[in-house]
Amino acid sequence: MSSAKSAPKTLTPELREPLVQATANVCETSFFAFTDAATPEVLAQIPVEEQWFYSAVRFAGPMCGRVTVIAPAPLARELFGAFLGCDENDTYNNAELHDMVGEFGNMVCGTWLTSLGAEHCFDLAHPEVTLAGIPAPDEQGIVLAVNDRPVLVRAEIG
Repeated sequence: MSSAKSAPKTLTPELREPLVQATANVCETSFFAFTDAATPEVLAQIPVEEQWFYSAVRFAGPMCGRVTVIAPAPLARELFGAFLGCDENDTYNNAELHDMVGEFGNMVCGTWLTSLGAEHCFDLAHPEVTLAGIPAPDEQGIVLAVNDRPVLVRAEIG
């Protein structure tokens, strides 16, 4: 007899707010980006044909789950340039950009988990980075404006 896979748990405010703060801290301190609250409607401002980077980081420890950070490709390129101190006219190869997006997701996940309790130890998996279309807004997703562009952050526990 097999058991049904349990659905991810809804983030409580005690977990949700630190995720918002972790994302803002990573954007502002490591990528020199301004972060502000936003609503899901800002996702509609991005052209439908624009590609988005999805960085998913699985974690295990006192709780298990996954953090996914989703950003439009032009913002990812902008953040990459700021992170490395490059000129906006510089070009990057796709492998470098994928690595940076993965590191961005890794930093958000690690900062969030650390903020929940320094005495706990978590194992983070290598980020999985994909390029796809615009994300669908959902109740679990947190939308932030990073340099006036939307970033969607999701955490799944369970």
